[in-house]
Amino acid sequence: MVLHSKLSTQLRRAGFRLVVLTPDSGAGSIKAFQSDQLATESVAFQKTHLLMTLNDARRYLREPIQENAALWSRHQYVASGLAGNYAKYRAWMNHAAHRLLFRRQFVHRAFDAVDRKFHRRAALVDKLRSISPSLVVSTYPVDPFEISGLLAAKELGIKTVGHLLSWDNITCKGRFTAVPDYFVSWGPVMSEEIEQHYGVDCDRIFPVGVPHFDAHREEIDPSLNSDVLQDLGLDPGKPYLFLGMSAPIFAPHEIDVVQWLADNVSTGRFGDDMQLVIRPHPQNVTGNMADVSWLDRLKAMRSSRVALNLPLLSQRGLSWDLETRDLTVLVNLLAGCSICLNSGSTLSIDALAHNKPVVLTMFDADRTDLPWWQSASRIREYPHYKKLIEMGGVSPVDSFAQLEAEIDAYLTDPDRNHQQRAETLARECRAIDGLSCERVATAFDRILEMGN
Repeated sequence: MVLHSKLSTQLRRAGFRLVVLTPDSGAGSIKAFQSDQLATESVAFQKTHLLMTLNDARRYLREPIQENAALWSRHQYVASGLAGNYAKYRAWMNHAAHRLLFRRQFVHRAFDAVDRKFHRRAALVDKLRSISPSLVVSTYPVDPFEISGLLAAKELGIKTVGHLLSWDNITCKGRFTAVPDYFVSWGPVMSEEIEQHYGVDCDRIFPVGVPHFDAHREEIDPSLNSDVLQDLGLDPGKPYLFLGMSAPIFAPHEIDVVQWLADNVSTGRFGDDMQLVIRPHPQNVTGNMADVSWLDRLKAMRSSRVALNLPLLSQRGLSWDLETRDLTVLVNLLAGCSICLNSGSTLSIDALAHNKPVVLTMFDADRTDLPWWQSASRIREYPHYKKLIEMGGVSPVDSFAQLEAEIDAYLTDPDRNHQQRAETLARECRAIDGLSCERVATAFDRILEMGN
């Protein structure tokens, strides 16, 4: 949000001094971003076993977990034992506690009190007192460090703001222990979720757009796209499909869908000139959800008509940290594609920013034996994706036959559901106009002017 957009520049231009506060374990990685526009401070903090246990328990005691497909599928994954025996038994116990205690209001109050007590960190209170910020902004309020930071700010009477990193943070990550005083939201959908889940008044929510999506207007360069396609071994004068993959935990047989598409493009099924760019998710490449065994299969798919766009991972040691150039390359590949395909990621909104048709491959290739919680089809039931699909701007498919038909339909009529795409984008992101960073700075100014 801050590190991969021009937000820090815009905030400095608006007169703000920006300090990024990190736990001491991440101080070395974040210092690479330090500049005259952005200072960094670290504080002693450990994500203890107790804090992680509380984070787990919160989803069960403070959320109707069986009514939320994202939370329930995660529970079933852990309860299956795939995350280890200790995690399995803890999931079983948490679910038993949920069934016994979830609907008892006094349990909510007691858990919240315990949760806040054990997340309080005197070191964070002291650090914020020494920095003396006007605002404390959290981008991921379910993270233990950010919970503790929000609680410290509230203890000191400092205004707090939620500026959420992703569109699924309200509905899919569990309840916030410390609810920020104000929010800057992506757009109307997120604003409504904040009101619904946390009862925050609408005059404390500022729909500003998405700062890192400003690149979809600022970074488009047809000559760069031509160079990128040539570097990938494709013909920049010919059309291409763009497929962005998910982490294997969300779509365990997506590799077989990718293989089918690569084979059909290579044999000219979608036209003599059609090409394909495949982009693995960063978590296909690294991290605790990676499956690097896919990489050899993906590399074997490359041909004169099929290319592999590997994410440009940085060496700074931060999770999901990509090189600045990677976003520019992604923006231009999306801007030039004929259709964007993915199995259920934010890439759908990225593609809508360029008014591109979006096809969602929410199925498991030819497999029909997967349990619901493991199948890619479950993603269409996740709250944030269910809303996106219902708006009509994207096209989910559940078989190879449907996938083939949707690609054919969009290649024949690229403007099909054009209006729904525009309306979906406006509901999710307010506007893709390159001005989101400026609106964030304006929102922060207004928040500072408002009383408590």
